[in-house]
Formats: sequence, C-alpha cells, structure tokens
Amino acid sequence: MILILVGVFSVYSFGNDTFHADKGYSPIWFIVLYFIGGYIRIFNPFDENKKILLGYIFLSLFLFITRIVIYNIGSYLGLADKHEELFYAYNSPIVLLASVALFLFFSNTVVSSLWLIRLINFFAPLTFGVYLIHEHFLIRDLLWKNWLNVPAFHNSNYFFLHYIISVVIVFVICAIIEKGRQKIFSVGESIYQRISNKK
Repeated sequence: MILILVGVFSVYSFGNDTFHADKGYSPIWFIVLYFIGGYIRIFNPFDENKKILLGYIFLSLFLFITRIVIYNIGSYLGLADKHEELFYAYNSPIVLLASVALFLFFSNTVVSSLWLIRLINFFAPLTFGVYLIHEHFLIRDLLWKNWLNVPAFHNSNYFFLHYIISVVIVFVICAIIEKGRQKIFSVGESIYQRISNKK
C-alpha cells in the first residue's frame, strides 16, 4: 500500500500534479507520510545508523548541487525560477528519501547526555508551533523573499552561510513566539480552572 501511495503521490505527482499532491502541501501527502511513519514505528526495517546518516548526507548534497545546476541552466536559457524547485518539492522522491533517512537516524539514536535530553525536551514541544508560524500563508513569502531576501543570495558566494543563519534565526524567533503563546495559554487555563472551581 505504501509503495503504491508513494508511486502515485511522489514519483508520479511531483513532476505532474494530476492527483493534486500540491508539491507536498496537500492533506493527502500528510496521510502518506503518516502511513510511512506508522510502518517505521512498527517494523523499523533499518537500524544501521552510519549508513542511514551517509545516505542522508548524500541525498542532501545531491539536492543542493542539483538546485544550483538547474538554476544556472535555467538562467542561461531564460527559464529561471521555472524548474529549480522541482527536486525541492516536499513530495519529491529525493526529499522523501532524505527525510525518511533523517527520521530513521534520530529514531535509532540513543541520547544519554542529560543536558542534551533537557535541550531536546525544551524544543520538542515548540517545533510544531515553529512550523505553523513560519509556514503561514501570510508570513511565508514575506519571511523568505522580503525579510531574509533569500532570492538575492541564489548566486552569491555566501548562499550556504546565509541559508544556515536564516534557518537558525527563523527557528529561534518562532520558538520564542511559540513559548510565549504556551505560557499565555497556560496562565489562561489556570485562571479558567480557578474560576470554574469557585463556581
């Protein structure tokens, strides 16, 4: 079933969106990912972390290099911005393989350091909020195109450095916002509980 779903909504759909996978933004793709995650949780077919990590690094480098090559060819042919995102779509087979490899690597990793466990436990509840904030349709284009001005660095020697710094800044700021939201909601919930108990 998973092979059929990946074949239809990834291998076939990332270049030809007949089934409305919408580059991995559709609810259909989240359902496919849910099934893949469920399969890994039950069976976990790969447990060789070194090979998994090497696979992830190779796929990530492949994505990075192909984007530069496609962008330069597109610029030369006057087709810039038309195909450079092809391999970067969320439902791209390469992105899927890389994300599964990264997921497997961390699911097979045993953390024994106490400070690292505390750090993970602090940020883990914030990550979904980070995703919702920076991917909001009113924020996404402003963030990447205007505030961080990512397109201006496509041909820059500082592209990779700008890329890393941008991701860290976005994550930290969104995590702070989400932490503040959680605190406000927690206070609001405690006030509501006190009012309800008095009644």
